Amino acid sequence: MCGPTRQYRLQGTAAQDPGKDSFWDLVWSNADEHVDIALRPAGGEVPTDEQPWFIGTVLIGEADGDLLGGEADAAPGARFVFGFDWAFTAKPTRVTDPQDEALL
Repeated sequence: MCGPTRQYRLQGTAAQDPGKDSFWDLVWSNADEHVDIALRPAGGEVPTDEQPWFIGTVLIGEADGDLLGGEADAAPGARFVFGFDWAFTAKPTRVTDPQDEALL
């Protein structure tokens, strides 16, 4: 008997930064497109057992809220932000070996 299929998602909030090669630019330039991603939750230059990476493909959807602009805030450090919630096309692959074929 088959149960429901798990849906893997990438969700978060990001600052609006319309500069070239920013995360915002990735969203703007690839809306409604499938994009290969590598998540490095703990950072690191290479994946390890202690700091694995997760790779997969997501469908970049429209941002929640304002993708550009928003309500003004007089605080000097205030930034406009947007939310995102993207579905992976399949379960992401956990990578711990820098020579893993999934990275090549």
